[in-house]
Amino acid sequence: MRFRILSSVLTLLLISLCLPPGVSAQSSQEKFETVVKENPASFIETPIAGMGLKVNENKECVLVDVYEGFAAAKAGLRRGDVLVTIDGRSFASQRDVVAYIFLSKRPGDTVQVTVRRGGEVVAKEMVVGKRPMLRDQYVLRSILLGEGKPAVRLAIVSGEITRVLPAKAGKTDLDKENIAQWKKAVESQIVAAAENGMMRTLGDNDNFSLIDRQAISHLQNEMRYQESGLVSADFRSKLGGALGATHILVLDMSRLPTHRPGTRFLDTTTRRLIEVESGKTLSSVLIKETVE
Repeated sequence: MRFRILSSVLTLLLISLCLPPGVSAQSSQEKFETVVKENPASFIETPIAGMGLKVNENKECVLVDVYEGFAAAKAGLRRGDVLVTIDGRSFASQRDVVAYIFLSKRPGDTVQVTVRRGGEVVAKEMVVGKRPMLRDQYVLRSILLGEGKPAVRLAIVSGEITRVLPAKAGKTDLDKENIAQWKKAVESQIVAAAENGMMRTLGDNDNFSLIDRQAISHLQNEMRYQESGLVSADFRSKLGGALGATHILVLDMSRLPTHRPGTRFLDTTTRRLIEVESGKTLSSVLIKETVE
């Protein structure tokens, strides 16, 4: 008997990426929206303008991207517009603009945007849009956009990976061997998905970085970390001291058989965001998905 690997890896990747509507392929977006709908407590509706800026040689913020269907495009902003003010404030970088909207606005708020277009100054009203974001990503983004530009060095580790066989499957050595292979594959896939998602969501911050996966794995093996599934003070200390991590994202995943028509398994993934220095859990996210 051969086990499928993690058939919901695509969904995990989509969850991690938090792709906004209109940017991803429609089928992928529909899948993502379904997961958000079924796990509402794990997501936060965050404000988004849907524009990319770049500082020119005159130290002005220029709109280099205006995404169709998003707030900036709906307000009539265009590529090439030079940002003058938002709500009467001037900004020196894209980070400053993102921080202002992300930290002080809510979806549905109206902001006053002034741009220079050609030789004219144009005033626009923009209604801030929304996109769902995983709570751990929201916490880290809030830290990164805070005053003083704090650095975040994130270590993503796999915790407990479990699978329960249907009663009729029995408990043969072959079953155990296949489950071991399945666990190994899942560990790699869920970590890779989380890494990709964090880079997509937070990678535009210069003060964000991921700890090398191989270095983390070596440290885990040394400490036999996964035997308990717990993050000990010693493990946190070594991650912080030897690898420079400020935060740890621990991924636990379980697969259980179901008796629901049309589904075979229930996958549950838990994401725990831990601050290395204090050991405090900053966020705990639970994602459930049925697998056909």
